Amino acid sequence: MSSPSTPSTNEQAYVAEIEALLRDLTACLKIMTLYPDSHPAVGPAVERAFSALHAVLTSRGPLHLGVAEDEIVFYGEDDTESRSPGDLAKRLHGLEILTVQFEPDLTQEETGAFIRLLSKPPQRTEAEIPFDRYLAEAQISHITLRLVDYRKILRHDGSKSSDAQAGDFWNALIQKARKGSNDAIRQLADSLKDMGQFRTLHSELQNNLKAISGGMATGDHAKIFSELHQTIYESLSEEEQEKFASNLAVIALTAEEDDAETLEALSQSFLEHPDKMLLQILTSAVVKNGKVDNRIAAIFQELLQEAPRAESLAKSAQYYSQAKSFQAVPPEVWNQIRELIVAGCEAQFMSDDYHQVLDGLSRYNLNELGKSLDRGYLDQVRAAMDPAGLHRARRDLLPDLVVLEDRTDDYEPRLKELAAIFMDHARKGDLKAIYEKLKRIFPAGTPISPEKQNSIDSILFSTGEDSWVGFLLQESAGMQSHEHAILKEIVAFNKRGLADRLINDLADESSLSGRRRLSSLLVHLGKDSVPSLVSALEDERWYVVRNVAMILGKIGDPSCTEGLVPMLGHGHVQVKREVLNSLSVLGGDSCVMAIRLVLLNRTGQTESEIQLAAARTLHRINTPKSRKVLQDGLKDRNKIVQRVCRQVLKGQR
Repeated sequence: MSSPSTPSTNEQAYVAEIEALLRDLTACLKIMTLYPDSHPAVGPAVERAFSALHAVLTSRGPLHLGVAEDEIVFYGEDDTESRSPGDLAKRLHGLEILTVQFEPDLTQEETGAFIRLLSKPPQRTEAEIPFDRYLAEAQISHITLRLVDYRKILRHDGSKSSDAQAGDFWNALIQKARKGSNDAIRQLADSLKDMGQFRTLHSELQNNLKAISGGMATGDHAKIFSELHQTIYESLSEEEQEKFASNLAVIALTAEEDDAETLEALSQSFLEHPDKMLLQILTSAVVKNGKVDNRIAAIFQELLQEAPRAESLAKSAQYYSQAKSFQAVPPEVWNQIRELIVAGCEAQFMSDDYHQVLDGLSRYNLNELGKSLDRGYLDQVRAAMDPAGLHRARRDLLPDLVVLEDRTDDYEPRLKELAAIFMDHARKGDLKAIYEKLKRIFPAGTPISPEKQNSIDSILFSTGEDSWVGFLLQESAGMQSHEHAILKEIVAFNKRGLADRLINDLADESSLSGRRRLSSLLVHLGKDSVPSLVSALEDERWYVVRNVAMILGKIGDPSCTEGLVPMLGHGHVQVKREVLNSLSVLGGDSCVMAIRLVLLNRTGQTESEIQLAAARTLHRINTPKSRKVLQDGLKDRNKIVQRVCRQVLKGQR
């Protein structure tokens, strides 16, 4: 049985035909690049290219080719995407061509003229004449191009109503920058100088996160946002670094209320920045504003809530202020920054509440209250007004505030605060404290709105490397059995985002005990992890597919049978064996015919041990249909099939 990823015979023939055509076009392009039109090699090359094109257009109709950076993209009869690398793609991409369509009435003269234009493109003027204009001048009417308007795209505002072409461009630009393309990094650095461009980048990251990040993506784009900033920053000279950091500071300080989402993304990305880059942004902001004000404190509030990071920043600030690494940063600015870091924004905000209460009580002459109130009671009032006491009380109330609040603007900041508290518990190994708070957030029988659930999943249960979830999963290897039991209960509170993280960790885990631990957590998630596990069956690594198949069998959800059956055609023996084991647990007649094909081995590609495993699986399924297949196997012309069926039915295997 063939794998589901194996193209059909017709599809293979089509792909081979198009690739042969692309080779002829590329060969003709090389010849016309090297030689003048009068050279004897040019005419035959054009004839070969046109002959191949004409054959495809006559038999299959218009031919549409997409252009990536160094690949031609085309779709076959099965709607399967194919890619063919080569010089033709690079030449088309360099001319800002996104797609090429050849029409059936194309002539040999048009073919030769088009390849000639590609081989020796006209010099572009300052006005940047679109390349398709030259096709019209050469009277090439049966080739249609789609081009990129880079100037228009760089002015794109990121709105949904904007040209989709602009989104394609930004998507490609971000991907290229992340792969280290200097040209793409420079374009981003030049464009991110105002709020409009910054908002566009943010919007494209949100809209195309999965395509940009690749594979299985989380809903948190702040890390990629920060990664792009760092990639740009590290590629610049020291003078340019200061200018870039200053641009980010200006954007943060000048954002209006309707830019709150972009400002929040910027603030979140700061959490990922290295100390030097972050301090350069912070000093630029203070220099611009003249002091540390509420706007600056609010932007860096979340960053300074974690004591280890605040301590690291304080040390870095001391170093850079003494080294005078940043130009035009006077000592008083460094002093303000150190005070901000040491005090921490959270302490400042708490002290505001504290002093407000204190001022209110002092109006009633607090000192005189001791004459009419019990002195012990007054001491309790004073203790409750202590900033540390207020802070502890707020931390304790946070889970209840999250449950009660129904306004996004209020419960999302509290979720972020709670995530920081969970990280503190995780570092101390206090899993029970996390579990008790989660029980308060998810009270039995109380429904949670989809919007709030999404926020809880993406904020509180973030699976990033610096999250409390990621920390606990890494530490789980050394946990005692009772700690591991609590971790299972914690994991069960979030059944969507964690499955992807666990599968990724499982794929990278080298030890058998570690794989058993992670597999156990995925099994504990149950049916909610099935969609992620079924998607992971398409992984190119055979051992990942094997582990996933085993976990699906242990979960025992019959809905995953449809995803497992195609894996019987996998190229690795251990995968097929594990799939059969799982199908024997899931049972049902829906998979019997597929297992029958493995048992009968009509293609001659099945190992005898897999035939035996197939017979065992049919015996365990034990339905009239599966029993009939085994009985038929006793009469099969294949001696191996007869033998394994006989052994299984007699209970010998």
